[in-house]
Amino acid sequence: MSRQTEYLLADGSPRYGIRTDDAPAPAVSKPVTGKLPAEAAAGLHRQQLAMAAALRTVRFRSEDAEELVAKLRSEHPAEHVEALKAAVDHLGTPRKWARASLYRFTEQVTDSLMDSPAGVSRFLIPAVAAVLFLLGIPALAIGLPLAGYELSLTLPVLALYFFVGARFVGSMMAKARYPERFKLNRYLAEDLYLDVVDATLVRILQDKGTEIDPVTERMANRGWRDIQAVAAKVEEIYSL
Repeated sequence: MSRQTEYLLADGSPRYGIRTDDAPAPAVSKPVTGKLPAEAAAGLHRQQLAMAAALRTVRFRSEDAEELVAKLRSEHPAEHVEALKAAVDHLGTPRKWARASLYRFTEQVTDSLMDSPAGVSRFLIPAVAAVLFLLGIPALAIGLPLAGYELSLTLPVLALYFFVGARFVGSMMAKARYPERFKLNRYLAEDLYLDVVDATLVRILQDKGTEIDPVTERMANRGWRDIQAVAAKVEEIYSL
């Protein structure tokens, strides 16, 4: 038996190593159930987005990764437009999305404060003080002239009231120790928005059974996965 036939089986395949004759073909993406990333992103509040943005600043994509995702968009223009439309339908623009996340956070904090008697007093006293302060401005602006005071006296009184009242109400709000509302850079909001669009594009292609290169899929989903991970951790912290 020759050296060549020594390493072959009867059917001609290698005796050692991995046989590739019956290796399965690349699997086509299967439809994925659940919300589109664009729809799920609409439920995130400001703290979640701000922390996700902070993480994104230290997790830059390589140029190769950017090229892969850009190629995915260009190869599927119709689905990319569909993903953009889904983002607009559920999130609006990046600026509207960021603004809505602040409203959701404020609503969540208010609801949590109102769940306990201590929270009610903590929330209501500064809120009532703020309302009374705001009502006092037009009351003075109308009442002082009607009482016969000249404009030269009315304006200094209003300025003094506004200065002292604003500091007093601000001090009460600070002592109430409301959770800080994090700021969100508009450019980082746009980056997060693009991450959501890319993940939505991947989901749309998967739902259509389109085959996607695994590396490209991972790069396109990376930003959205980071957003989800951060959002879950922030929610866990707030629920302690």
